Amino acid sequence: MVVEFIDGEMKIYDNPNAVLTNAPELPWHLENLRNYVNLSAYMKEAEINGITYKGMGFGSGYVGIPGDGTPPSRFVRITLLREFSNPVETEEEGVMLALHLLNTVDIPAGVSKREGSGPAAFENTQWVTIKDNKNLKLYFRSYDCSSLFRCRKVDFSNGTECKPIIGDKEFSVTDAY
Repeated sequence: MVVEFIDGEMKIYDNPNAVLTNAPELPWHLENLRNYVNLSAYMKEAEINGITYKGMGFGSGYVGIPGDGTPPSRFVRITLLREFSNPVETEEEGVMLALHLLNTVDIPAGVSKREGSGPAAFENTQWVTIKDNKNLKLYFRSYDCSSLFRCRKVDFSNGTECKPIIGDKEFSVTDAY
């Protein structure tokens, strides 16, 4: 389920795709996927004037997959790469596949900018979270530490103090949770 607020109105959608990004709204993204139905996980070849041309290698079946950092491109890339990936059989394989897919849309600091200066002058991936809804586990990693951590001792009860886990360049997940 996806909940979006569009022009002050709450919209609730079923999301059969299970991919989400920040803009534009979900129905637009699902419609946009129609532009990529020709892409495939398999190497391509074509015959032109009696000559058979083979793709330049693995990955030639998805030449044309968007590679920029915009939300629509990230949505398409994750959707298609997940679809093309081998099925997972274990919890660990699922988490690793999710991490590898998210690596394909990670935005390094400074590569996506707007005019001006200060913290709002550029955008980057500050953290990544992976939620295993089947096994009720939450994983994260921060921009400054590429290790994947599992949150084990999170107390969401009323009145529990929230401790920031990102801010310093070094932190201990054990101390935070």
